[in-house]
Amino acid sequence: GNALAGLWQSAASLADPDGQGTVADHLLVKITSEFSRTPLRNGGGVGSDNGDGGTAGVAWIGKTVRNGNYGNIDGTNGSVVGFDRVTGALGGATPSEMQAYRTTLKLMGADSMAGAFGVGAAMPIDAIIK
Repeated sequence: GNALAGLWQSAASLADPDGQGTVADHLLVKITSEFSRTPLRNGGGVGSDNGDGGTAGVAWIGKTVRNGNYGNIDGTNGSVVGFDRVTGALGGATPSEMQAYRTTLKLMGADSMAGAFGVGAAMPIDAIIK
């Protein structure tokens, strides 16, 4: 957290080289990892294999990202709780990897490039986009 805060503070203090605002005004940071790998999700077994084919957590930080978190992990059995990709309400489907890629393109303002990156048919996670 401190490293990300430092990155953001530094970006906010640097003038954008194109002369419009600061670097932070145009910065998008995406962090993805299998944050959710826990023994609970592996049936209480030893190790950290999540046992569900690689569900991952994703975080985006930037001016085009809506604040908040979406989805959850059930504390009793470790299962992933999906969310509605438009409203963010719990209970929808778990977003796919391709939807995460498409969302990143849309956050960057490059949604028109989705077909070139092979994610044209994937629906973006609109609840995340400001």
